[in-house]
Amino acid sequence: MKQEENALCRVAVLDDNQEEGLRQKTITEQYFETNNKWDLEIKVFQDSRLLMQELKAAEYYDIFLLDYELPDKSGLAVANEIRRYYDEPVFIFVTNYVQYAVQAFEVNAFRYIPKKLLEEKLPEAYKAILPKVAQKDKRIIRVNTAENLDVIYLKDIFYIRKEGKYSIMHLRRGEIRIHKAISAVLEDLEAMGGSEFMLSDKGCIVNVTYIISCSRERLVMADDTALPVSRSKYKKIREQAEAMIEAKCNIIKRKVREGKR
Repeated sequence: MKQEENALCRVAVLDDNQEEGLRQKTITEQYFETNNKWDLEIKVFQDSRLLMQELKAAEYYDIFLLDYELPDKSGLAVANEIRRYYDEPVFIFVTNYVQYAVQAFEVNAFRYIPKKLLEEKLPEAYKAILPKVAQKDKRIIRVNTAENLDVIYLKDIFYIRKEGKYSIMHLRRGEIRIHKAISAVLEDLEAMGGSEFMLSDKGCIVNVTYIISCSRERLVMADDTALPVSRSKYKKIREQAEAMIEAKCNIIKRKVREGKR
């Protein structure tokens, strides 16, 4: 029987104090050494600008350990910047200043840990958060825009429409224009396991997950946009949409049954 591969967790530590950053790295490594279901990649940053450069270059991290007090800006400000690149980032604030705890939760921080309690509280935080990290849909697509190389989560794409020589990705938050043919974009999505993406006609890709209404003339998406659907595509899209709805219902039913036990 083939052995199941471990899940990978990538952790970024940001602390301007090198000794403190290495301390957090050591505690993290020690915890993951005792957990044989996870592999760890961890990197320590002393400068928030270097961390942001990595994120702009499409690096991905599951968990961010952020010092609240930094020379150039607060950890809260860094967290707000990170949220521009991540839909659901996991923040653990590590600091000597407990008076900032309430502010930390403005960015939905998972934990706020005083540095004097790191050895005790950081492993507890990992134990609590890793099951949630494992459930996250991490499928991404990297796209070149005029300004950047952007990382887009597949779950954030509603639909993609052809506009001349460009493809316009309509996302949960805004849109992105890329110089790529619709057919090539679909190939990229399928290569990342995006079976939920289908052509509705020759100039439009839809994420079937976000279809709320389907007729022979048009599709209505979760953002209320009406999109064309060709006769040759209608039946397959409808079947896929119905299958996904049924799958979601089964998941909900299972969770309800588990909750009653």
